[in-house]
Amino acid sequence: MFEGNSILCLSELVSGLDVVDGSRKMLDRLDESIKTKDNVNLIYSLFEELSGFNRYDYVFCSYVMEHVANPAAIMELSYNLLKEGGKMFITVPNATALSRQMALKMKLINSLYDLTENDIAHGHRRVYDLTSLELLVQDSKFHMEEIGGTFVKPYADFQINEMIKNNIIGYEQLKGMQLLAEDYPDISGSIYAIFSKI
Repeated sequence: MFEGNSILCLSELVSGLDVVDGSRKMLDRLDESIKTKDNVNLIYSLFEELSGFNRYDYVFCSYVMEHVANPAAIMELSYNLLKEGGKMFITVPNATALSRQMALKMKLINSLYDLTENDIAHGHRRVYDLTSLELLVQDSKFHMEEIGGTFVKPYADFQINEMIKNNIIGYEQLKGMQLLAEDYPDISGSIYAIFSKI
């Protein structure tokens, strides 16, 4: 499995990319094509412990906020790392995702906001919905630009991966799930927010 596709995509759009991860294991799993790119700098650090870095045009917190002890502190750190007019992008798992709603109906979880075994195994401390993600931004110094969903998934990631692997679903179905998230962000598997430093 290819690890780091979003890093590779971003590295093609920017002159320099600092990638921060608090997991040495995750950094080690990145594909060699990323590790050898001249414009990608891999940094092993907790986000809370970052210091002495340049000012950035963009900060991406892709599946970060559900892990950290103090999301408000990460928002403040990111604000300070951004240049004036810079943008921040957050993506997090969605508490009200269709797959979680199905798990609730199946009595696998007691609440959409409970942490599942998978959440705990991945170090999640919380789950967000559109309202709580919007509140995170509103409680910061940032100006909200956009909030929405990424992909409506009726099943867990491992189930969707198996369906892809076994050619049960393909590009058309995946694209359809992505387009559904535009209309129904509240049931999207993940949600995002884009906001700026003004």
